[in-house]
Amino acid sequence: MSAYGPVFLGLVLLTAAACSTENNTSLTRAYHNLTSKYNIYFNGYESFRRGLKKAEEAVEDDYTRLLPVFPVSAGIATGSISPEMERAIRKASKVITQHSITARPKKKNRQLSEKEKAFYEKNEYNKWIDDAYLLMGKSQFFMEDLYLAERTYRHIIEEYNDPEVKTEARIWLARTYMELGNMREAERALNLAETRRDLPRKLKKFLHTASADFQIRQERYESAIPYLEKALSLARKKKDKTRYAFILAQLYERTGKRAKASSLYRQVIKMNPPYEMTFNARINLAGTFDIENRDSREIRKELRKMLRDEKNEAFRDQIYYALGRLSYREGNVEEAIELFRESARTSVSNTTQKGISYLAIADIYFSRVHYREAKTYFDSAVIFLDNNYPGYQQIFSKSRNLNQLIGYVETVEREDSLQYVASLDINARNQFIDRLIQKVREEEQQQRQQEMEVQRNTMQYYQNQARFRNQYAESGKWYFYNQATIGLGQMEFKRKWGERKLEDNWRRANKSQVSFGENGTNTPVNGQEEGAAGEMGDNKSREYYLKYLPLTDSLMKISHRRLMEALYGAGQTYRELFNDYPRAIESFEELNRRYPDHPHQLETYYALYQMYSDAGNTAMAGRYKSKILSEFPGSEMAGIVSDPEYFRRQRERLNQLEQAYREVYSLYQNRQYEEVIARTDSILEKYKNNDLTPKFRYLQAVSTGRISDVRVLKNELTALMEDYPTHEVAQLAGQVIDLIREKNPDIRQEDEEKLAEQIYRYNPEVPHYVLLAVDPARVDLRRLTFNIINFNIEYYTNANYETMEEDFDNQLKIFTVREFPNREVCEDYLENIRNTPGVWDGTNLPPGQPLMISAGNYAALMSHKSFTTYLSFYKKQYLRD
Repeated sequence: MSAYGPVFLGLVLLTAAACSTENNTSLTRAYHNLTSKYNIYFNGYESFRRGLKKAEEAVEDDYTRLLPVFPVSAGIATGSISPEMERAIRKASKVITQHSITARPKKKNRQLSEKEKAFYEKNEYNKWIDDAYLLMGKSQFFMEDLYLAERTYRHIIEEYNDPEVKTEARIWLARTYMELGNMREAERALNLAETRRDLPRKLKKFLHTASADFQIRQERYESAIPYLEKALSLARKKKDKTRYAFILAQLYERTGKRAKASSLYRQVIKMNPPYEMTFNARINLAGTFDIENRDSREIRKELRKMLRDEKNEAFRDQIYYALGRLSYREGNVEEAIELFRESARTSVSNTTQKGISYLAIADIYFSRVHYREAKTYFDSAVIFLDNNYPGYQQIFSKSRNLNQLIGYVETVEREDSLQYVASLDINARNQFIDRLIQKVREEEQQQRQQEMEVQRNTMQYYQNQARFRNQYAESGKWYFYNQATIGLGQMEFKRKWGERKLEDNWRRANKSQVSFGENGTNTPVNGQEEGAAGEMGDNKSREYYLKYLPLTDSLMKISHRRLMEALYGAGQTYRELFNDYPRAIESFEELNRRYPDHPHQLETYYALYQMYSDAGNTAMAGRYKSKILSEFPGSEMAGIVSDPEYFRRQRERLNQLEQAYREVYSLYQNRQYEEVIARTDSILEKYKNNDLTPKFRYLQAVSTGRISDVRVLKNELTALMEDYPTHEVAQLAGQVIDLIREKNPDIRQEDEEKLAEQIYRYNPEVPHYVLLAVDPARVDLRRLTFNIINFNIEYYTNANYETMEEDFDNQLKIFTVREFPNREVCEDYLENIRNTPGVWDGTNLPPGQPLMISAGNYAALMSHKSFTTYLSFYKKQYLRD
């Protein structure tokens, strides 16, 4: 044997011993720590870093919103980073399964120090296992396996003692809870993480950014600022500094600290971040600029310069929006509106910016109480803004409410116009309509002239196109950098659209609507749809316009009803949705003036009383108080306006009633039924028309049933259901009645007979059918039909009777032979078919099964779907002989 043989064998045995995780020695710990870190964990962590970097590169920040503190979060770019994150998880799992050392080392035969005791009590002796779990949790987080990530972080916190790893796990656990929407647990995890005071710089920064994210997600912007300020002071990387500074500036802006925001935006620009962030910092300066103490010409000049910069071609919408904000803050509102419109016009791919620009215009018009214009721009904002945009639901609600309001307003305008034209004598009406027709003809002539101009330009266009095509191809310039192709595009526009002014709805050559109302939306009052008849579709004929006019008393009533409801709806909307009391008052008073007997009079009186009271107009409030008391003396509104303590008294009354009900219910539980009946009579006499009346009456009814005949109980419950059909006790009463009918066949029969009398009518002289109710699962319908047809051919060749079948319910089908002129003929047929051999062969039906029914009663049967009720009627009317 070689001299080195024993040495080599010793090394092999030593290595084998070190590989074992069951043997906890300094050698095995060193081996597994080294192998875990530099072989497996390192590769897993590098894979995680590559995945995170890929995700960061894939994310595009939306500068129209508050930037997220963490650019990459759970679920973002999950598909693209799955390979890297899955590999990181596999590597972390390999470290854990192959290199975890949980076996305790052999104790020394001497008294141990506290440090040594703690060492022997550890759960894990490989210091990279907790790091491996942390890597696994982070990878699971970015893969959006949030519940798995939560379990992983909790395992780290509960099982391992490294304070830094535990704190980092708590912060990641907080981020996981935030993604799950569990803000209470997220806050708890952050609070526990903050108890550590000696954290390294990097972990402190992570804690502060997570805390800032927590506050921002709940729109606590003031609370988020201190955390982000601390994170900014701890940041070392340029991308972190610029991001935190930009978000901090946004937070300052949102909390009204414009000077601080402006200063930070300037700092961001000096940090030389990526162009898009620099651009947006310059844009946002317009919103934070100190208008009162500084000259805005400097920043306006800078923005105009940015407009001319070719690099900003795709961002012109944002620049115009910034200029609009600047003008608005300076008080130049009309100029701001035009700049916001220009922003929307120039916005091509950035639909969010288009929506924000429309929203800015909408807010201006709404603040000016120009509801019609505000509606138009809120509608556009709703279309272009994503439903995740901050405040989108409020924007959507405002758009919906404005649509409701303008619908009422336009109905009032339209019906007023229609009624006016209808009131003219025939000559004046025709002259009015003729003027409308002449206007249509003039506009059509103008449109034809524009089209002819377009045609004259077409030839020139194609010549220019041929001349410029080669130049465009040879230059290789992008379209908007090539002045020749710009000119070509302008000619193409003129060829297609003619000379058009740059304005809203520029595509529409004929912008004026010929209508009786301002909105141009006409609704025929005579029930005919536009274009329903050929002669009604020509907007140059009098008939086209006459169809909208309420020219008869009945149509005028319909028009007045529409106008009345629209005035009431407009007043309600102004008052309840927009708090616009002046217009609400105007609508309600106009309604009361024009329709003094309308059905909403009490509601409008009370609303006017409240609005005038709130406005401090005691004279007008007193006027409507008097109207309520004199015209509606017994109403609840009269009680409210006459008694300042009305609501307190009502609450006391309700409390007394509830206490009385508890007492009566207790009597019922103790089987004191006569006392229940007596107390209920007394209470209902004292408290008339109260909300608990149905419940009192139910207790009284069932108590009556306990001490008297079951029919009395049924009658009481039936009356209760009729008086309170929508109350919850009606359903309970119905269930008791069903139980009574089930237990008492004689009562069930009586009910069937009463119901039959209400549904069916006996008349032997009207047409009749032969009827069978059959179960297709038991009866061979095809055989039955075949047999009856053969019977009819043999015995009634000239009668031409038909057989029909219809679904009745989930189980039965109704089979009929029809039709017989009266009962007598039908009865003869029925007698014959019952006694004819062979008709029922193979059908599984007994010969006595068929019945008679009149045509009218058949329709009632198929409507009410109760065969037992008809049988009750049949027995009484057809079998009584």
